[in-house]
Amino acid sequence: MLETAVAVGISIWLAWHRHSLRHVEVGACLAPLLLLRTERSTELALRWMAGFMRLAKAERDRLDGLQLIAFLFTFALAGVPLVLVVVRGASIAVTVIQHPFLCLRELPSNWRRVVLATDFFCTPELIPGAEQHPLLKTLELVDWLRFNVWRSSIKERVTTHSTGGAMQVAVAVLIYLPAVLYRFSVKATSIIYLPLLFIIADHPSGNLRLQLRDLAFSEIEKLKRLYSAFVIFCLNIIPATVYFLLRAWWRELVAWAQDHIPQTAIRLPSLFLFTIPNGIELDGWHIARTVNSILTIGLWIFAKEKLNHMEEQPAIAADAPSKGIAAWLAVRRVLTVYIIGCTIYILVTTVDWRAIPPIHVRWLPWS
Repeated sequence: MLETAVAVGISIWLAWHRHSLRHVEVGACLAPLLLLRTERSTELALRWMAGFMRLAKAERDRLDGLQLIAFLFTFALAGVPLVLVVVRGASIAVTVIQHPFLCLRELPSNWRRVVLATDFFCTPELIPGAEQHPLLKTLELVDWLRFNVWRSSIKERVTTHSTGGAMQVAVAVLIYLPAVLYRFSVKATSIIYLPLLFIIADHPSGNLRLQLRDLAFSEIEKLKRLYSAFVIFCLNIIPATVYFLLRAWWRELVAWAQDHIPQTAIRLPSLFLFTIPNGIELDGWHIARTVNSILTIGLWIFAKEKLNHMEEQPAIAADAPSKGIAAWLAVRRVLTVYIIGCTIYILVTTVDWRAIPPIHVRWLPWS
């Protein structure tokens, strides 16, 4: 979590000094590619990489001499890094098309894992989820996807002063750096997907007491309440107070923003604030986020009061989980999906995709 806060701070610092939010916009648009990862997409990526390595091995066995050296050099420094980038994105995209609801169901848990439970002490993954996937142990020619294999090989070459150590380090940097930067980018833009907190760990409990204790005391619910308090006070009460009571200062802020802040930077805060430089713009996702926040705190208060009441009547604790609480949790999940959908739409339409360098593919030199 500390690393995520640092990543967000660095992202804000870059936006301030570059006078651009392009890296935030593009990073937030690409984040779902990692957040939609499933076991199926990991398996698909591993099988594709195994097929690619078999083709590369067949080509390597066919060559010799300078041709073999040129092939190995190109394969290591260009082929593998490029194929890894394509395979990572394509495997997730194909799985989303085939199993969209399965991927959406994994989105909250993936966000929690990357943002709240992953840092530089965790093993980098060339393919998300591959390190722990059982298929990695059975497929041939893909053992090099393990970080420990690279670390042991580089350590051995450095210790024995064998040739090729520098080349192996260079290849490791080329293939691992995009994965690390991608993970850091997801952390840096994690605040945009914070509403996902509202549907993390919403699972059925065995009885009423467990259901209430989960709402009142679980760590993830505490985090949801902190975010809810942030939404209520920092995104609603404070902006409204400033807007209505400090109008002169607000007009000065508007004038400064129009002169110093890009228009996209003015639009993006509308994801969170209804008081924007152009005035008040109350949108449905603002209402949904506030309702979710009030609902989260209300469920916490209700759960604590109900648990206190159970101390006087212990028999109630063994009752079935409350259908009313389950219904309110379902409302919270639906509103969260609506918020995230609006967020992704605004991000995609805000990014000036024409400013991204064009990519041209020619199958024949004369085409």
